[in-house]
Amino acid sequence: MLKRLVNECRFTLTIETKGPFIIREGRLKKAETEEEKAKKVKGDPDSLPIRRVWHDNRQDFQKNQEYYLPGTSLRGVMRSHLERIVRTLLPNPPVCCDPLSPTDPEMGCSTWFGNLKAKKQPPGFAYSHACVVCRLFGCTGQASRIRIADSPTVQVPADKLSYRDHIGIDRFTGGVCSGANFRDLVIEAGVKFHNAILIRNFELWQLGLLAYVIRDFYCWEDGLIRMGYGKTKGYGQVQGVVGDIIISYYGQAALTAPPPLQDMGDLVGEEEKKRYDLKPGTGEAGLLETYCSDRPYCTSWKVKENKKFWAAAAKAWAKNQGTFSSLETLRAAGTDSAAEPVPEVEEQP
Repeated sequence: MLKRLVNECRFTLTIETKGPFIIREGRLKKAETEEEKAKKVKGDPDSLPIRRVWHDNRQDFQKNQEYYLPGTSLRGVMRSHLERIVRTLLPNPPVCCDPLSPTDPEMGCSTWFGNLKAKKQPPGFAYSHACVVCRLFGCTGQASRIRIADSPTVQVPADKLSYRDHIGIDRFTGGVCSGANFRDLVIEAGVKFHNAILIRNFELWQLGLLAYVIRDFYCWEDGLIRMGYGKTKGYGQVQGVVGDIIISYYGQAALTAPPPLQDMGDLVGEEEKKRYDLKPGTGEAGLLETYCSDRPYCTSWKVKENKKFWAAAAKAWAKNQGTFSSLETLRAAGTDSAAEPVPEVEEQP
């Protein structure tokens, strides 16, 4: 379904730190050998925020205070929170897999697709037999609909960086464990990272699920979403705010007047809708306004009011949430159809 462009949604999510924050630099190795310990200067941090440029020098952080927020880190937080929301709304029977589970009843979709004997499947098989979350974030055999870019590098001022010292506790005596002290260099409150997000060939209910995640990012004081290392230590409080939202339609769907809010279920033929198990959108009008686009095969529209847009998307999720098959039903139907010969189906260009 990604071989052609139908629609897309673009926006920037601004993440602002609301307390100590660190996504640790994985290339900074802990001093273990006597030689490494001898090189370590007293007071140097044991962990640093991640940077694009790296030199294996613990004092280098004093010269280079440019940090960024990896798209993979944001993606992981968004996916795990979205899974939590789906399991809360639709607890039994489960409609959302556990990506790390190798066994039923919540076997990860990647594992299940990998276990199928017939590796070649008809178009639409992976999407229609993936769980609710994997349809958006992808799995083995099913490309992700959502792309989250790394934030641009941010020059963090010295007054927004600080040390946090920790000690190890001896589990026998309850006192301080000798030699187990460690120090973090953290980013303090007030630093903003801007991550561009693109959802291509979306269904409106998928944006509805994201609306719940966006809401929890914005209402940071609820404490439902934390990011990075040390969440149980009080690190990781962030607030997420969405900027301008741009909706684009391609090809025949590139309308010349502000259209109602349309998704894949509104823009493809009946055969393709059935093949991919696409859900109908709400078709709510009056949410979009003209936006400049220099691509002749594409028309882009700007969302007038973000709050109304997310509310309309959430309605699409509420409308369709009872129509999703359970994992057990998907796996049973998928196993049967996977055993059948693959018909020759011509993909639309």
